[in-house]
Amino acid sequence: MDNDLLKFCQNATEREDFIGIYFDFDETLQINRPYITFPYGYHFSTNDDILCLIKVLSNYQNENQEFGISTNNHNGLGFPIYSYIFIIQDYLKNGYYYERETVYKRQNNGKINWGRTIKKEQAIAQNNGTIYLTMQAKTHQYSDEYLMTQISQYCVYESFVKMGWFYGLSLPTKPNYKLNKAIFTATLQEKLSKTNKDFDKQLFQSMLNVLNCIDEHQNNAQYFTFGTRRFEKIWEYLIDKAFGTEFGEQKIKYFPKASWQLNYQADKSTNSLYPDTIGINDNMIYIIDAKYYRYGISKNPLHLPNISSIAKQITYAEYIDSKQFNFSKIKNVFILPFNAKLENNHFYTHIGFAVADWINDKHGYKYIDTILVDCQYLMKHYQNKQLHHLHCWLNPSQNLILS
Repeated sequence: MDNDLLKFCQNATEREDFIGIYFDFDETLQINRPYITFPYGYHFSTNDDILCLIKVLSNYQNENQEFGISTNNHNGLGFPIYSYIFIIQDYLKNGYYYERETVYKRQNNGKINWGRTIKKEQAIAQNNGTIYLTMQAKTHQYSDEYLMTQISQYCVYESFVKMGWFYGLSLPTKPNYKLNKAIFTATLQEKLSKTNKDFDKQLFQSMLNVLNCIDEHQNNAQYFTFGTRRFEKIWEYLIDKAFGTEFGEQKIKYFPKASWQLNYQADKSTNSLYPDTIGINDNMIYIIDAKYYRYGISKNPLHLPNISSIAKQITYAEYIDSKQFNFSKIKNVFILPFNAKLENNHFYTHIGFAVADWINDKHGYKYIDTILVDCQYLMKHYQNKQLHHLHCWLNPSQNLILS
């Protein structure tokens, strides 16, 4: 596929800019078109980069539901990408779904299958021949079969609206009947509970996922939104996935805590402080703060972490130090995004460190190393653990070449 979609792409310029994709009508071009915005530092060059962006947002949505589902504004997430793709591929191969497996039962009405009746039912001899008191009849009525086809048509249309444009596929005819989400969902859930075929299970579940993201009150499905104005949360998620080793209860023990000791009431614990990422390697602990800041793009020192962020890193380190976990070294790290292809073709760069001058020099964690990570590289490789590289990253003389 050529790169014609890149003309619809841009990078964010402000921290609160919407990151993701939305469809709207372009008054200048007089077409419905996507508006695709990448985060700071993401170097997009092919249509696969668009797919990478959608997959990262989708994976975050699946693990973190607080963003919810959004179809009419730019504040949320809601995009079962793998379901859309599966339904499109099934439609291109098999067409709309129809009842591929016929079920029969003993009854005297419906469409009789005489072959099955002769094999399975006991005939009664009469003077003028034989008769069957019970017969094998097809249980699915045509209305039931057509309902599944209607559901398929609706899900195929929605899938093409949401992802067909990426593959350059023409939009199929929009169903001319009203969506009844409750009936459609109940029908699919019943089908899902009864099927034993893995393929049908995946198809029915994909249809359910698509239906769950449809707004029944939206008049035009081609106007949709998938993304967020809080990409700093995604950046924290990416860094934690790439460099974190401690999660859940293992991570909680490194959270600084405090309490109120009151004269006239019972003692009251405060909320803990939550470091973004804790990584342990070779008896060293890394306290990593993911910062979705612009410094990697602007080179403006005003776009670096401020004193409150520095103070929190020191607090984390002091707490860990005070608990005598016996780590050989405590390292504080800020990680920010940048575009490596505009710099020196390394997927990271060490730019220096912040210094907390109120801490004694003997504490190595008074220095907070600051690293820029190529945004595209991280979004494509965040599921491959990177912590073992940190000892190189924190030494500016050692660089890892962008692959």
